[in-house]
Amino acid sequence: MGCSAEDRKILFNPKVSDVNINHYVKLNYEQYIHYMIDGIRLMILFYKFFIVFLK
Repeated sequence: MGCSAEDRKILFNPKVSDVNINHYVKLNYEQYIHYMIDGIRLMILFYKFFIVFLK
């Protein structure tokens, strides 16, 4: 994964305020939450599959 060149410019440019870094961290955190939700949905789907087919 990693961050794009534009994001790297924002992160490593000392002239840029902390607001941009906070925004970058917030976006990564939101993406992490979405991945976790997708993982939980996938686990529920597999659980339902095994309940139905292993009876």
